Amino acid sequence: KGRCPGDTVVWVNTKGKSHTYHYSGSRWYGTTKQGAYMCEADAGAAGYHASKSRTEQQKQM
Repeated sequence: KGRCPGDTVVWVNTKGKSHTYHYSGSRWYGTTKQGAYMCEADAGAAGYHASKSRTEQQKQM
């Protein structure tokens, strides 16, 4: 979190073609076999996007 002041830390799936990241509280946050913690802005700049479950959840709010 120290590397991401003012930004959200996400878990990025680094293997596979999904190019998704997960937020804290997700069942996949920090649990996939290959991944890395990143600042959300850095993940987006690297071509990753929020997992489908998170984007659908945001639309309902």
